Amino acid sequence: ELKKSEPNAQLVIVGDGYCKNQLIQLCHELKLTTHVNNHSNEIELNQSSDIIFTGTAHNVLSILAVCDLYVMTSLQEGLGLVLLEAMMAKLPIISTDCKVGPREILSDNIDFDRKKSAFFAEYGVLMPPFDLKNDHFESKISTQETEFAKTIIHLFNNEKKLSEYKTKSEKKLVQFKK
Repeated sequence: ELKKSEPNAQLVIVGDGYCKNQLIQLCHELKLTTHVNNHSNEIELNQSSDIIFTGTAHNVLSILAVCDLYVMTSLQEGLGLVLLEAMMAKLPIISTDCKVGPREILSDNIDFDRKKSAFFAEYGVLMPPFDLKNDHFESKISTQETEFAKTIIHLFNNEKKLSEYKTKSEKKLVQFKK
């Protein structure tokens, strides 16, 4: 969905999770080009690939520095340190609304019901967590995944909101420096 609307968009996946090989296979099924970094100390951000798998990264901030948007799809988090790192890089954020973490960082009001669609909070966008029934990835895109893609496209095309989130990130980070 995103590539249809934003043909130059790239996805950078940082880390070596247990789903990496399934995700690479899914990319091939969806006819997306990939670049897989094989554990060298230098992370290559190959400009011609649709999806870049960085593998383990020791300096996430250098990767975030070349990104336009940070998207987190975790099903569970603790504090969500990477969200704070994305804020340090002044990136607008779209994150799943896990039981703990993202909501406390992206919203001043944490006493609201989990939404069934995108919630544009004060410091980023909260999305409903994915309803995964197993670890198998389908090449058929789910309704939830389509909504996530539409939210990314909406934010990409909303310069005012992008700018607002970048500015507010700096203010929110002050709370964590104390």
